Amino acid sequence: RVAAEGPREIIRDGVDGALVPLGDTQSLSAAIAALLADPARRADLAAAGRARFEAEFAAPVVMATWRDYLAGVRR
Repeated sequence: RVAAEGPREIIRDGVDGALVPLGDTQSLSAAIAALLADPARRADLAAAGRARFEAEFAAPVVMATWRDYLAGVRR
């Protein structure tokens, strides 16, 4: 089985989230346990995830990207 593509396009493993192989419940359990045991790491991942969301995926950013794209198509 291959890992799902969607999350890998958004989450950077160990940078702003944790990724585990699709269907691997042991890896999922281990990742959750590791984050529960390390509040500082959890906070770092959360802060990095929020920062990336605001920079790349927030509504104003996405709308500007679409506006630029549509303006280019119209030309």
